[in-house]
Amino acid sequence: MTGGRSLVNWSLVISGGVVVWLAGTLYLMAKRNSWGLADRVRV
Repeated sequence: MTGGRSLVNWSLVISGGVVVWLAGTLYLMAKRNSWGLADRVRV
């Protein structure tokens, strides 16, 4: 019982962490692109 529950909890925690990490990464990439888009295109 506890094994199945902990497995589900861990999968939820891991998937939630991945979603948060992806959202943060995309947000930072979008900020960087909006800031230095012209510089990147020139270089």
